[in-house]
Amino acid sequence: MEITTQLQVDQVQIEDALRTYAAKWPAYGVLKDAMSYSLLSGGKRIRPVLVLEICKLFGGTAEDALPFACGLEMVHTYSLIHDDLPCMDDDDFRRGKPTNHKVFGQANAVLAGDALLTTAFAVLASLPAERVQRGIAALANAAGPNGMVGGQVLDLLGEGNSLQEEEILAIESLKTGCMIEAAARLGAIAAGGFYAWIPGVLKVKLKVNEVITTIMLNSIAIYLCAYLSSGPWKTSQGNRVSGTDTLADGLRFSRLIPGSSLTTAIFAAAIMALLVWYV
Repeated sequence: MEITTQLQVDQVQIEDALRTYAAKWPAYGVLKDAMSYSLLSGGKRIRPVLVLEICKLFGGTAEDALPFACGLEMVHTYSLIHDDLPCMDDDDFRRGKPTNHKVFGQANAVLAGDALLTTAFAVLASLPAERVQRGIAALANAAGPNGMVGGQVLDLLGEGNSLQEEEILAIESLKTGCMIEAAARLGAIAAGGFYAWIPGVLKVKLKVNEVITTIMLNSIAIYLCAYLSSGPWKTSQGNRVSGTDTLADGLRFSRLIPGSSLTTAIFAAAIMALLVWYV
């Protein structure tokens, strides 16, 4: 199956599942509306798609992986809501629409993000117990101070400064890379993949982490290349494209490596996941 076709199939499954979860949320004030506004606003759904495809690669099904995929997307969406706040990146638009706090106010935007974050772990907990523990540990580690939140702090510290390549790489390793890494792990865990039984989340030294991050970013670039090259994100020779709300912004040091097969692309991402576990 062509990569664009497979992405579309996965996206439809993910969108349907997200809407099913959102329909069950209680309507306290504007909370449900604020949560749904950002979660169901579209986007490429690259992270949850990766969860589904890695799961299938390890012998599972899309249905096995959907709770992990949706939980991951909820955490990602919460981070976007909070990133857009005036106290953070102070953005007025996200995916072509007014940001959450512009529609519902800052207080409700904070609460919507909080609710998505906590709801995500309830969604993960719907899987078999032996997989829940691994999945929650992987996502919490990637999203917290050891990952995305830590990267956001470094990003804030770097605002207005001319950063060196290693500083930018450290930011992207934590802020972007850890969540993509988590997508690969969650897919294998959902399938009961052989390395899902390895205890704990390994901690690696910074230098090794930089190497792994480079491998990871380039692996995911393979996965995305065919899709992105047909849209406004097209790039050549690794040139950074314009726009703050594109995935290419998070791949600023990676070239988009040509790839023609979804299987090949997912295999590359799986190798990345294995390296992260075993280093």
